[in-house]
Amino acid sequence: YLAYSGSLVLVDPENLNNKVTVSNATEFDWLNLMAVNGWDPQNRTYSDLHRYETFIIENNKSPVYAVPLVKGSQQPQKRQISNINNACRFIGVHYDYVNKKAYLEVRTAGQDGICGDADDKWFLINNTMSNSTAPIDITGKEILTSVDGGFQDPTISGFIATDNQNNILRCDTNMQCTNIGQYSNNIEDVGSNPTNGHRYLCIDGTLNLFNGSSLNSLGIQCGSLPDWDFYSDESGLYAKDPNGNIRKLNHGGNSWTTIYNGGDVYSILNSTNNYLLGIPTGDGLIAIRKNDGFTVTLSNSGAEIIIPFGNSVFFGIFATMQSCKWTEGSSQPTCTDNAYIAGFTMATHGTWSTGVHRILEVRNVDTSGQIPGGGTLHSVDPSTGNSIPLGQVPQDLTLFALGIGKYTLVSGYDYNNNQADIFITDVTQQNSLQRLTNTPNTNENIVF
Repeated sequence: YLAYSGSLVLVDPENLNNKVTVSNATEFDWLNLMAVNGWDPQNRTYSDLHRYETFIIENNKSPVYAVPLVKGSQQPQKRQISNINNACRFIGVHYDYVNKKAYLEVRTAGQDGICGDADDKWFLINNTMSNSTAPIDITGKEILTSVDGGFQDPTISGFIATDNQNNILRCDTNMQCTNIGQYSNNIEDVGSNPTNGHRYLCIDGTLNLFNGSSLNSLGIQCGSLPDWDFYSDESGLYAKDPNGNIRKLNHGGNSWTTIYNGGDVYSILNSTNNYLLGIPTGDGLIAIRKNDGFTVTLSNSGAEIIIPFGNSVFFGIFATMQSCKWTEGSSQPTCTDNAYIAGFTMATHGTWSTGVHRILEVRNVDTSGQIPGGGTLHSVDPSTGNSIPLGQVPQDLTLFALGIGKYTLVSGYDYNNNQADIFITDVTQQNSLQRLTNTPNTNENIVF
């Protein structure tokens, strides 16, 4: 099922007449759990990526409910997880995609029954709990990150947390904790080695490595946003330092190597196979080669909806209304005028670096008005560049989408009237875009 809200509605993409209203609440805090049925740690491939459950809190204070998204023999219904009945909002989530498990950090109203004051409580729950299961009280603790074995074993085994005595804790999934260190002023989780799950922590300005059981200082400098920014992948940990340069730490190493001395990087966003993607001071998008800092300017006017795919990246530039693609080895991107990237769908099987199924691009946009709109929605195969038209976009709407596989919901937003409606499409089928809602006085939003 695909989920959207005004009230919470599930729609069967293979039978649009099969809509199930699972909640009549008007406001939601929500989270989605995706899951895989096949993970190959040796080849780092997955299969059968799918939507599994949606978690909701209704009308700003309610129990926490799980809603199944996998079609079965019965109509889906919400079920309460844990015996919490006064949840205010989610404050964190940790997903175990392989074992179809979600650990949810929840803020609840305290004894005064009011959300958002000093009396609030914090709890940890998971989606295997029944409505009679007591939650785990984590008031006074802050979970920094979950602990897993990376690609080798993505199962969550516990968490790294802190308490109000400035202790650093290694906790199991039931929040039974062992003290592994202390900090004085500041501690942040800044990245990981995705191969084995080892975590990098910046503790009082010094970089530390948690190896799954113990915490060890690397003796090198680090810091907090906005002076520092971090990105990690299989090739190493990267840092934007206070001078706007890029440093690299090889996994297993204990020293920074400066790979870029341009002094103009504001933030690191993501990466292609061999280049970091960053925002320069001011605005724009640049690609910085990981091994030597060679730089290609991709945009001087900002960039939105940035989608890496192997050795390429797709992105939009709303300021100039262009949809662009850049491939490693090219001196500049190729762009289509009067177009924008509306989103993408994830592949149901593949690798994490090429896990995009289709790029959704709107072409022939009318830019004559104050807010661009209209055009034709296209589905682009990122492997081949081939595309098919999915349907016409109403003149007053701008589209956004994020889905899995062939079916996806699409949000159509009217900026002039601050109103949103829902569409659905099969990204493999020409002219498949259909409107599900048309409610001028009500907003419907995709539950991603």
